[in-house]
Amino acid sequence: MTAQYLRHKYGDAVQVDYIDFATPRNREQYAEILKEIETRRLRFPVTAIDDAIISEGHVDYWTIATSIEEKLRQETIPKGELIR
Repeated sequence: MTAQYLRHKYGDAVQVDYIDFATPRNREQYAEILKEIETRRLRFPVTAIDDAIISEGHVDYWTIATSIEEKLRQETIPKGELIR
């Protein structure tokens, strides 16, 4: 349901992927992310934006939306300019 809300709010600006680490194919394909999860002893589900983990143990729309807003703001402000 969170993915639907995010797609509705941000449209094509975001891509929402669900990766099930119970499948061998995904464990192999996303081995680096899985290694970080295991090393840091994070609890599933884990939420990441551009490979940066932002939450673990639950999925929270507001945490994700806040992180997306920050990411989009950083991408639209030329380097060296202040955020006001």
